[in-house]
Amino acid sequence: MREINLHFKTLKGGFVIGLVANNDFSSRALYELLNIFSESHGNQLEINRVQVVTMELKELIRLYVKRYGSLVPQINKLNKKISDLPCCERFLLLESEPESTKDKLAFEALLMVCNGLKSEGDDYIGNDVFSKQIEAYSMFSPRSDIRTVIGEKNKRKRKCRFCSKSVSDGARFQSVAHAIPEALGNKNIILAEECDECNSFFGDHIEPSLIEFLNIYRVTLGIKGKDGYPKVKYENGVAQFDGKHINIASRDIDEDENGNLAIKLKSNNKFIPIAFYKALCKIALSVIDKGELVNLDKTIEWLLELEHSTVELPKIGMFINHSGYSGHPKIIVMARKDDSCLSPHIVCEFRVGCYVYAFIVPFSNKDTLKYLGDEQMNVFFDMFPQFAQNNGWVYTSFDSVLEIKPTYNVKINNSESSPYKKFQQVPAAHLV
Repeated sequence: MREINLHFKTLKGGFVIGLVANNDFSSRALYELLNIFSESHGNQLEINRVQVVTMELKELIRLYVKRYGSLVPQINKLNKKISDLPCCERFLLLESEPESTKDKLAFEALLMVCNGLKSEGDDYIGNDVFSKQIEAYSMFSPRSDIRTVIGEKNKRKRKCRFCSKSVSDGARFQSVAHAIPEALGNKNIILAEECDECNSFFGDHIEPSLIEFLNIYRVTLGIKGKDGYPKVKYENGVAQFDGKHINIASRDIDEDENGNLAIKLKSNNKFIPIAFYKALCKIALSVIDKGELVNLDKTIEWLLELEHSTVELPKIGMFINHSGYSGHPKIIVMARKDDSCLSPHIVCEFRVGCYVYAFIVPFSNKDTLKYLGDEQMNVFFDMFPQFAQNNGWVYTSFDSVLEIKPTYNVKINNSESSPYKKFQQVPAAHLV
């Protein structure tokens, strides 16, 4: 008996085709599949790691699936996957899934290079700083541009990542749980392992502070949520993106002699800083490898508190990357695998548009430091110098449990290139 698993890596994502040869028919099916993607060297077939989509390849696979698909059903998806790829696109074919972060990044870089989306010199794996991080950390970053379902697909086998309840315990998994709130533009990253009760809890008590804090960015970045483009009402105005322009109405607009505007918007809604921190951590735990959760039981307990407790937390870093706009919200989670390091167990980077947040997931059983104060934060910066303050990052505390109403200051330069093509200074009665 022979068993083989072929791992396909495409620009649209990856999939696996597995075959077990335990009789003459399945042995022939396995051999012919290998023959499609291989070169013959004497009596041996050698799989080409880099494949190219051609009409000939599509036809070979169509005929192959037609011949064997009824009796080997696991190969049926192969025709659909390959036929959907454009001709001339390159994809990778591997006989095993790369285990290390370094190998995964190397294959991702190879795929991009083969498709002309980057040059070989663009790869950062050889950089000393990143090489050190790759050796010490595993990285999780789900694709946000294609539908990605995290966790157990079968509802009957699911166990909630947060409350640990399963279907047999009475948990329900009927709602679609977005790993990143849909209001921030996430349509694709879905967490299968979040029960309806936890989904409601986070949606009612935790995520509103994250969305409230980022509301003005949702407007200025034109982020489309579940209910379309955002229209945000403030105490003294309203901000809206209509699909083309950013429209702001406010009672508090100042204009200088050059025509530049300073607009003040006072929030209608309350914002809790510690809930903002929790919302970021909840996103991280939604996408992280399940094996890491065993050391994050205290973090999960903290996330599920009905009343926020007062606790000192590491500061959150913020950076505006004008040259690195992300059209989809993105989360990168780095989990330390080298226990000899003093750097944090879980480090994350969250991107929305051109805004980037760096944060440490607190209360891990694998952390000996709390990363409070300059001395302990320097341990963090020693491993991750790209997040250091001298590189433009601003660090702020988000451990307050007090409800506040934020005030936002929007500055608009008087230039033809400004995206703010419509603005108004109107009396309160005209604000809608």
